[in-house]
Amino acid sequence: MLIDYYFRPLTLHDLASMMEIERDVFLLPWSAGQMKDSLLAAHCQAWGLYSELSGALMGFGILSIVFDEVELLTFSVAKNLQRKGY
Repeated sequence: MLIDYYFRPLTLHDLASMMEIERDVFLLPWSAGQMKDSLLAAHCQAWGLYSELSGALMGFGILSIVFDEVELLTFSVAKNLQRKGY
């Protein structure tokens, strides 16, 4: 099986792509300010799923990590890629 994607930590440079997916997928999306705050928060980690071929962001998740607990704050896969195993 060919793996055509990879994960990497997200930064502020990814904010526009994250917001594009967020607004397309959710009826009540996070604001750009909320997303930016999460990217900058010391207790949060944001990870993106990227296409190996195009380099495009396919989806992302944001985690809040405090001591030994992890909370999934948001998780999203681009609408055109949903239900395809990503």
